[in-house]
Amino acid sequence: SEVAKLRHALVALASPTSFVSPTQWRSAAATAVRDLLGADSAMSMLPAASDAPVIDVNADPDGLSAYLRHYVHYDRGA
Repeated sequence: SEVAKLRHALVALASPTSFVSPTQWRSAAATAVRDLLGADSAMSMLPAASDAPVIDVNADPDGLSAYLRHYVHYDRGA
């Protein structure tokens, strides 16, 4: 149900210390939010260097490349 998906996403987002690594947490959170929204893919990006600055769940590599080439400059969070 939608309520169960929302609960799962909230638990994942609010529980970073429940995971072995930040990368694992980001992947779980992206997956939970993707499922909640019924999206085909999800992505988590960090502007700073880390062990995995980009985490994708079923993301289109061409879409990521296009984002990095063209749209990142318009992203206020970047």
